[in-house]
Amino acid sequence: MEKTGWSAALPVLVQFIVKVGPRRPQLRPNPRHLRDDQVAHLQLDRPRRSARFMIVLAFVPKGHPTLGMVLITLTTSMFGFNGGGFNKCAALVSRQYSHFVLANIQFLWCLAMLICPVLVGLLLHKGSVEEWRTIFILHAVILLVTNGIFCLLATAKPATWTDKSIKSASKRRTPWLRLV
Repeated sequence: MEKTGWSAALPVLVQFIVKVGPRRPQLRPNPRHLRDDQVAHLQLDRPRRSARFMIVLAFVPKGHPTLGMVLITLTTSMFGFNGGGFNKCAALVSRQYSHFVLANIQFLWCLAMLICPVLVGLLLHKGSVEEWRTIFILHAVILLVTNGIFCLLATAKPATWTDKSIKSASKRRTPWLRLV
């Protein structure tokens, strides 16, 4: 119990070091000329790796705290390598309204961070290994599915509602789902 604080801080600390540490080569073309596949590429790889570590973590046997700590640290630190495809996509699509869109995304992230412990508490009745296994697998599945959906729908094209030349409000509306 006395090591809980350090155990909780270590994964986030490693993620921070990965984010501000030596940079890896990444895609940095002019943002106005990004193609849709480049936006999706920025987001694709790291969440998948994080989900893999989470699935492995789900099957760590009881009594192996060091292995569990290493895996949770790797899971969290993978997000430090994330190229920011989701945020780049939101900024490119919303153009002059990006400050408003990104502020709403940040609000939803904060809300998720507040709700997540409550949901985990509802799913954990005894705190058993099997219950934690369910949490980690569920988290990995949600991560993979939502990232996959993003990669399919990601675009670098500005939304129609950002075009100042369109005067009619009905022409500026973007349909919820555009089938191409």
